[in-house]
Amino acid sequence: MNSKKEIINNIDQKTLLDLIQQSFSVNGLTFSESKELAMAMILEHKLTEVPAIGSGGSLKVYLTHDIDWIHPHHLYSIIKTLSFRKDWIGISKLFQPNIFLKNIEKLIIFEKSQKVNSVFNIGANHSNFTWGRYDIRYRIKDTGFQELIGILKLSNQPIGIHLQDNFDLKEQVELLQNVTGYEVRFHRSHFYHFDPMILWNELDENGIMIDFSIGNAREVGFKTGMPRHYQAIDFINKKVLRTMIVPTILSDNAFFFQDKNSVFEQFKIEIKEAKLFGASVAILFHPENMIVKPELWEYYTEIIDICKNEGAVFN
Repeated sequence: MNSKKEIINNIDQKTLLDLIQQSFSVNGLTFSESKELAMAMILEHKLTEVPAIGSGGSLKVYLTHDIDWIHPHHLYSIIKTLSFRKDWIGISKLFQPNIFLKNIEKLIIFEKSQKVNSVFNIGANHSNFTWGRYDIRYRIKDTGFQELIGILKLSNQPIGIHLQDNFDLKEQVELLQNVTGYEVRFHRSHFYHFDPMILWNELDENGIMIDFSIGNAREVGFKTGMPRHYQAIDFINKKVLRTMIVPTILSDNAFFFQDKNSVFEQFKIEIKEAKLFGASVAILFHPENMIVKPELWEYYTEIIDICKNEGAVFN
């Protein structure tokens, strides 16, 4: 199979320009600009100069939460605790089996007080894949999974799929839809691991309308340098897909690796640029991290306030 670069290079100028302009709903791009945008879309490089790709719309912010854990007594959690890691729960919390679920309830109540809503992305695993480095730490048959679904459905929370990449996406989507009774419309890849040439087609085929997988776990900002959302493209078959790519510009993990003031200052810059381009963007906070690092509650409140001050529409 040709490399991603070769696939882009083999598309004629008129077709590539048309695809990119459809994806961003803009006109007037040059072929050179469209090729630069295509290379950034497939994660081959980051834009340094951004062409005129404003959406003409308002700033829209998706608050999102990836559910990686639902109980603290998974063996991997116990090992992390007994290793006295600063980025995980202490020993006393191991004996609170509902601590993660209760924290999710607390998060939902908090967001209602802030008059915002969020998307909860959930793993849908019926296999034994919970032990690997990049596995989600629960299965749909585990204790607490049905309680998690009940909590989210009771509050009418949007539910997305948090994709584990070692088994079929279609199977995971169908499992989650069967369990929740909801159509799954949102997605984020676990650890941001994916190939856009493959994933975007699978998302489109399975009815996923919004993907949050473009992002950095520890860095603030637009991973590809494109300060807005766009439609996914099947570059092999030369067609624009239904799935919209909404970049994740902040993860709470950044607060574990950078000074909080640095994170906030960079976020303020990025959210202003997003507003300038009429972008839809995503923000990610993990509920379990808010137990490990309680000050994240304060940081989350400040992030919401910054977005409100910029006139953001939420979800």
